[in-house]
Amino acid sequence: SQSRALEVLCAAGADVRARNRLGLAPLDAALNSASVSRVSDACARVLVANGVRLSTVNEGYRRFITPELVA
Repeated sequence: SQSRALEVLCAAGADVRARNRLGLAPLDAALNSASVSRVSDACARVLVANGVRLSTVNEGYRRFITPELVA
């Protein structure tokens, strides 16, 4: 699964805070993907568990932060 692959990348030291040329970070993409395709927010949970702060989410994607991620 994508979340398992992300766990492996995190364990290998991937920079989960990096941003692309549009200024979006992996957490932005994970939140957007979870909302658009109505899939689990498992990738977002993996990123948060690996130290990515919800406060760093791009303003346009903050509406996709679920109560489960905040807890």
